[in-house]
Amino acid sequence: MMKIPEGSELAEDLRETRKAAGVARDLVRQILAFSRHDPGNPAPVEVHIVVKEVLKLLRSSIPTTIEIRQNIDPHGGYVLTNPTQIHQILMNLCINAHHAMQKTGGILGVVLVPLEISSRDFIKNINLKPGPYLRLEISDTGMGMDSATLNRIFEPYFTTKDKGEGTGMGLAVVHGLVKGLGGHITVYSELKKGTTFHVYLPVIKSSVSLGGDLIEDPVPTGAESILLIDDDEDGAGGGQGDTLRPGI
Repeated sequence: MMKIPEGSELAEDLRETRKAAGVARDLVRQILAFSRHDPGNPAPVEVHIVVKEVLKLLRSSIPTTIEIRQNIDPHGGYVLTNPTQIHQILMNLCINAHHAMQKTGGILGVVLVPLEISSRDFIKNINLKPGPYLRLEISDTGMGMDSATLNRIFEPYFTTKDKGEGTGMGLAVVHGLVKGLGGHITVYSELKKGTTFHVYLPVIKSSVSLGGDLIEDPVPTGAESILLIDDDEDGAGGGQGDTLRPGI
């Protein structure tokens, strides 16, 4: 794309190719996250740092007709996870809110606050063990959802978006990730009154709760060759086999 004139037919084809590759990449990541319950290498994560990074990224990618209002408590503690999982949860919820307001504009609210749940507390539809939690709230002022849609939003491949605009995996991935972390997610919505998601994440006592030293295994290497065969005319291999160099 850097070598050809802007505005040419080939430049437009390459843009569409890059867009299609990005969609495929994101879909594969979401399917893997949904089907694989292994959290990888969990470690104490300060969630507020990840949230602020994601909001910076979102501000540059969503239209200015959507105002971002944030209230991030930097003293909420640590969650045993990895930054990628928090990033996925927040990005999927915020993108979902963005789609709800993309035609009309509105307010995207992001709140992160600590919360203590005791055995005496009763929160409707929430089944959590007593202890400290972080509550992440994502709200929008979009058109909202009816009860029939609310009952299905966490189902894999269910989407209300137009064809080609969504995979229906985003909220299913969020639900799986939150449950895998021992947390809980709720949603409240009314037509023409917007939507609010609450994500509850369990907090560990300190950054040293795991104990011991973290040992990183060396990256495995080899001298093998990999033969890729693709019979799709539009596939990356162009219908031909490609041999990759060792180590790739």
